[in-house]
Amino acid sequence: MLAQFILFLLILDPHHEFFKNEDKLHAVVKDIEEIGAKRDLEPSFLAHAIFREASFDEGAIGKSRGEVGYSQAHGKARQTCEAAGYDLSTPRGGIECMGLLLDMGRRYCGSLEKGVRYYMSGSCHIAKQKAKDRLESWQKGWQRIVDQDFEGDTNRLVAWRRYLKRKAKQVVSDFGG
Repeated sequence: MLAQFILFLLILDPHHEFFKNEDKLHAVVKDIEEIGAKRDLEPSFLAHAIFREASFDEGAIGKSRGEVGYSQAHGKARQTCEAAGYDLSTPRGGIECMGLLLDMGRRYCGSLEKGVRYYMSGSCHIAKQKAKDRLESWQKGWQRIVDQDFEGDTNRLVAWRRYLKRKAKQVVSDFGG
């Protein structure tokens, strides 16, 4: 089920390696499930977070702060993960890092929602509107996808793909594209 969920997230990127390499997809699924259980994080939430941060691109590099891999950790967060022995250039290391940071944030701030804030900003309370919007987008996107019963339902899958394409066009037009 988690493998289908991840492929569903990647539906607009039909050339993603997971569509070509099932072994790699299943290895990542295994890691997400294992680390989710270890950190008491819902695997679908962890998968959605990885998708939002790096689109499951282990070679993803951020634009300004040295963000790297699945977790896109940078600064002190990156140092924390590297000190814990996680190789952020690998999928497993990125998943471990994200799980660690979300778990630390949840423990420090008192809830997963605030833990996500901590992951995004280094603070339990987000002051900047851009960061608030990003958090809201994370939460709404994850819940909308989790609420879908997409397994084996081609019509819903096609409708979801159309919805995402419309949203993508809207974002492009909002930025004058």
